[in-house]
Amino acid sequence: MKLFAENLKRMRKERNMTQDQLARISAIPKGTICNYEQNRGGCDPSLHNLMVLADIFNVTLYNLYYGGKKEMTTNSIYMDELLSELFQLNHGAIGEIHDSEPNGISLPKLSISDEIITKLTERWNTGIAYPKRGLYRNYVEQTIVRYAQDRQGWKKKFGLDQ
Repeated sequence: MKLFAENLKRMRKERNMTQDQLARISAIPKGTICNYEQNRGGCDPSLHNLMVLADIFNVTLYNLYYGGKKEMTTNSIYMDELLSELFQLNHGAIGEIHDSEPNGISLPKLSISDEIITKLTERWNTGIAYPKRGLYRNYVEQTIVRYAQDRQGWKKKFGLDQ
């Protein structure tokens, strides 16, 4: 467990991320992240939390927990969760997120594939017909980034906690 605490703290600091920022991006409470990093109270991370953190830092579970060098090539778990949450949003929420100010949090792991953008664009443009103009690629991509920068806050605001 001590190795995990050291690895998590090192990876977070290497990316110039605060515990607050990691909590917002991961939707893991800051207190939990603090406990992980301080190896406090025998707080073993759940498999889900390990997978989310490994996805964010672009490393394998083994690398995160024990150290090592093998990198992951996808962030499917984290992006699948984001996509599921974004699918639940109505047009008002989408617009509010898109129009919010970027908060400057660096998202080193967030790789938004064309497939994800296409899925969201199709979902969000459902029911929009010519001559109305639907949402376009850059708009969708910017919305995803702004959502991910304060994931915890948006989830709370729009009732996406499950």
